Amino acid sequence: MRINAFRVRLFVLTSVLILVPVLVFSIVLFTSTQNTLKENASHNIQETLESNFKNIESKLAVMESASTSLLIALAKLPKIVDPTLEVTGAQLFEVAQYPVTVHSSLIVDTYSIGGFNHFYLYLPSRSMLLVSKMTFFEGINPNVLDCHFIPRDKWGVSTPYENVICNPTVGATIKEKNISKNFYMLDNEDNEIILTTNVKEQYISQLLISGLQIKPTYAVIMDRHGNLISSMNEEEIGKSLPQYRNILAALDGQESGNTELAINGKTYLLNWTYSQGNEWYYIIATDAALVVEGITPIFNMLPIISLCLLVLSFGITLLLTYSTVHPLRELSRAMTEIKNGNYNVKLTEKPNAEFQSIYAGFNEMAAEISTLMRNVSEEHNRKIIATIQMLQTEINPHMLYNSLESIYSIAKINQQEEIANRVMALSRFFRIALSGGKHLVPFREAFELAKQYVTVQNIRLNYKILFTYDIPENIYDLNVPKFLLQPVIENCIIHGFQNKRGEWHINLSVNEEGDWVVLTVRDNGIGIHDSTLARLNKRVENFNFEDSAMGKGYALRNLNYQIKLKFGEESGIRLNSVYGEYTEVVIRLNLAGRKTTRG
Repeated sequence: MRINAFRVRLFVLTSVLILVPVLVFSIVLFTSTQNTLKENASHNIQETLESNFKNIESKLAVMESASTSLLIALAKLPKIVDPTLEVTGAQLFEVAQYPVTVHSSLIVDTYSIGGFNHFYLYLPSRSMLLVSKMTFFEGINPNVLDCHFIPRDKWGVSTPYENVICNPTVGATIKEKNISKNFYMLDNEDNEIILTTNVKEQYISQLLISGLQIKPTYAVIMDRHGNLISSMNEEEIGKSLPQYRNILAALDGQESGNTELAINGKTYLLNWTYSQGNEWYYIIATDAALVVEGITPIFNMLPIISLCLLVLSFGITLLLTYSTVHPLRELSRAMTEIKNGNYNVKLTEKPNAEFQSIYAGFNEMAAEISTLMRNVSEEHNRKIIATIQMLQTEINPHMLYNSLESIYSIAKINQQEEIANRVMALSRFFRIALSGGKHLVPFREAFELAKQYVTVQNIRLNYKILFTYDIPENIYDLNVPKFLLQPVIENCIIHGFQNKRGEWHINLSVNEEGDWVVLTVRDNGIGIHDSTLARLNKRVENFNFEDSAMGKGYALRNLNYQIKLKFGEESGIRLNSVYGEYTEVVIRLNLAGRKTTRG
């Protein structure tokens, strides 16, 4: 048809030859530029991180070396290592000052570690704490010094105790932290003496981000258990938080590297390296949007460029369609007549050859619309009648709810608790079971329906049934068939517990396995013979509902059929049993294969 050829020419000359190539090229160029910027930024961040990592590790190593030397020097002082000598705290403080001052100067002046924050010398046998270049404290219980709970031979997070002990009120509000390590020696009586070396966490945090061209969102030092040693946010230090545990999981055990990671809905460039000696991860996460913000304004011009191309395309289209304007106007006039309700309109003017078939088709369409409108009017009347009938059927369920609730109120007034409980359970059961004709409901409603059914049966059976369940919270909003659980539990009670003595147990467990949700309903009933079990599983998979020979297991077959319709052919029901011990019904739902249907 010529009109089809015209449409092809118009599409090729406008969209394909002008708009589409420019848009595709722009998007590809922008994406490529974004990726290049991210790769370069990630490479630069990794290089800076590796350099900062080595700087921090070397400074900590210097402090460890100086601390070991100080410990050796202190071991030579009898007043320190001989607990039998009668010395005062002031004397101990004075005798320790020279070696402490020497090694403090070595750390600060020689190796330029500006974050050094005192030595603590704790003598448990004397309950005394010496703070370098400051003072001493007597009667100190080690339980108030949290640095002494840091694992041996490890750096950890502690509080600067000179502030805590001098002024407990002020100390309770101190947010700053030390990164500390304990060094141990024995006095002449084999009592342990503890030397604690401290460096300010803020100093380490600044070293970590030093030299970065883009300010990171997260810059932390974290141990392999997810506990924060250092952070830009001092409120986080010493804690283990979900977002950092997620970051730790993303590292996948690699000692260094970089990747992209989504945190709280935003994309970040993640760089890390690992310290074998301290068993720390040095991690920097940078907002990817900050990296590419320079080219974003250019990409934002794309709509304006597209608009200009559309204007150009429109001009070309006008040139191509100039000779067809009059036939189109006639066609538009006729369509307006139809819109206004005149379905007997007919195009009589002879168009050019390209529009001849369109005019003929329009006249046929107008005649068909006239016929269809009459049919639609009749169908509309039938729908109104059907709607009225449907509303009338709604009366009975509501009357049933109200009647049951009235009986419940009377039973409560007359203190007939068992009757009241059974009536209320029935009311809740029918309210969910009817539920406006919906076939699919949230899992919580399907579960509540089953639970109320157990309540009703328990009252009838003198509370012989013990119903337990284990359901993850996120499952409750999953849309499932309304009768997903009730028919299964009904089978447990009717068939599973025949001639069963003692307490009847029914357990519902729900587990997530990747894209699968697996529900298991298990009873401690009489079980099923192997031959019978095989026949039942075969019947559950037979969807020939007109086969009268397959009458048994209809409820489970119907449920299995609904599950496969909703969640795909791989989903479904399976029965397992050991005769004399238990029967379980396993329902597998494939969330990846579910179909978006309405109840």
